[in-house]
Amino acid sequence: MASLKREIGFAALLLISINAVMGTGLFFQPAIAARIAGLASLFSWIFIGIVALLMAHYLACLAGMFPRAGGIYEYVKQAFSQREAFLAGWSAWIVANITIAMLIVGSLMYVMPNASQLVRLLTAFSFVALFSVVSYFGIRQSTKLMLFFGIITLTAIFFVVVINLPSVDFSQVRNIFSTSFSRIFLAMFFIVESFFGWETLTFLAEEIKGSRKNLPRALMISTVIVVLIAWLYVASTLLSINLETFSLQNAPVNFVVAQRLGARIAKLFSFFLFIPLVGTAASWIVSSPRLLLAMARDNLFVPGLEKIHPKYKTPYRAILFQAIASCLIIALGFANYVLILQLLLPLALFTYSFALLALLKIRLARNRKFDKIRKAAGPSFLIIFFFTVIVFWLFYENSWSIFALSTVLILLGYPAYTVVKLQDFRFRERFFERISFVYPVLSKIFYSKADVGMMIENASIKSSDVVLDYGFAGLNIDELSKKLSKGMLVIADVSMRRIAEAIRIAEKKKLENVFFIKEDKLLELDNAFDCILSIGILSYYRNPGEILEFFRKIAKKGARISLIDFGRSFIWPAPPQLSSREKLRRLLKKASFSEIKIFEKNKFFTHYYFVSAVVK
Repeated sequence: MASLKREIGFAALLLISINAVMGTGLFFQPAIAARIAGLASLFSWIFIGIVALLMAHYLACLAGMFPRAGGIYEYVKQAFSQREAFLAGWSAWIVANITIAMLIVGSLMYVMPNASQLVRLLTAFSFVALFSVVSYFGIRQSTKLMLFFGIITLTAIFFVVVINLPSVDFSQVRNIFSTSFSRIFLAMFFIVESFFGWETLTFLAEEIKGSRKNLPRALMISTVIVVLIAWLYVASTLLSINLETFSLQNAPVNFVVAQRLGARIAKLFSFFLFIPLVGTAASWIVSSPRLLLAMARDNLFVPGLEKIHPKYKTPYRAILFQAIASCLIIALGFANYVLILQLLLPLALFTYSFALLALLKIRLARNRKFDKIRKAAGPSFLIIFFFTVIVFWLFYENSWSIFALSTVLILLGYPAYTVVKLQDFRFRERFFERISFVYPVLSKIFYSKADVGMMIENASIKSSDVVLDYGFAGLNIDELSKKLSKGMLVIADVSMRRIAEAIRIAEKKKLENVFFIKEDKLLELDNAFDCILSIGILSYYRNPGEILEFFRKIAKKGARISLIDFGRSFIWPAPPQLSSREKLRRLLKKASFSEIKIFEKNKFFTHYYFVSAVVK
């Protein structure tokens, strides 16, 4: 089986880390913070720099313990259950997609401020496609690209610092205490994003040489460098510019360059600045598929995304999936930079808090009582701080609607987790047991009486047949029972509650040829059925061939199967074997079925297959 290739050395890793952590924050947030707190926002930058160093230290500790692709997802998996790990991974992936959208929106604000939305949107899609193609062809090519962006980022920031220094006016420091503490604290909420991006490094852990040692070192050293650069850049800018005018700029760095060197140079500089801005998006586009790979490898995301290209050693399917998701989020969120930033921040702080909780649990399990208290203090402080700045932002800015949207994006992880885990028999058993009371209503939404009728018709049921209704798919038990005047109907399900409901219906209608069995008891049967009916079963299995082999085992030779199953949907791709009619046909042939007929239908943004076949 192909695996990721370790090609990233320490020097390259350090530059990549600087580019990822620095991001676009320094190109936008100083103006936003100045608008909120004026010159006193310098205090906000100093405090957030310290917070960033602490966070980098704790992530470095986790990265040293668990140097695997997946980053925060991997850390939470080691400390908690699969459910918490999935939620952390889901949140990290949502953060990655919103960050990509924010970075590209921000970069185009600099270089294409007057272009139409369509032109900017198509340009954004082009860059996503370009970076995805580079990522596809190997981590070495991706590393060279990110190295280039890292060098340009540092060059751009140092250039602005140098042209600022002659104009610095230290006499302005006397105005630093003219703003209330509350505004300084509010500015921290917006500034904190300037130091996000550590997870892009952790996603690449399995492609780093000596990752257990080099990854933590790179995280810490790069954060120290970025914090020092940020303090120098912000101080030199705020102490040398008209803050009132500066705080209103959509492209503040261009404004500073224009003030120092003139509008013509500023316009040229905007094209130069576009490179590091869009380059940070590249680091996320390259690294995020590694998170998807880690989750899919643990059967906690879309099947097939764990596949690694045999030649290029890249997660090529995850790269394609990530590119599509990035374009979708960009299209949906192609709006104001500040709005996207506010949507991102609660999600990112929640995700980092998850990592800190994982570290807390690991430390509390490993250390003695006194050490537990001492080692829990730092992570606990950061979690409380993150929670406090979110609450402060909510009440001060009245941003409940944005926060609600962020919360919804996180909560969407639960249905996504359910869809993934339905491949697991025990989980599926518990899940259907819990939703048994609403399942009849839900089933009528997804497949109608006419759909079930078509499935039964395709089965060509004879009156003397022994028919298995696998998963209580038939719904109208009495109609099936009447068709089997000389035969019998066996209903199997994972949920005892649903079986009890079927028994109640059968007794009420006095159906004497209907029998019931728990799904796992079918394993004891061989060559027992003339016909098998089922809905949605293939899509529950990571390897649908397993259930087809099972059907062939419990069916008689020449028995018929009639299935309804689901392929792709609007928000979820089909399992690889169900992604096309031909693949499904090959799957059935491999399981020794013949006379295969497949009918396709689309409704409710979902692709349906109606399948009938005969056991050879």
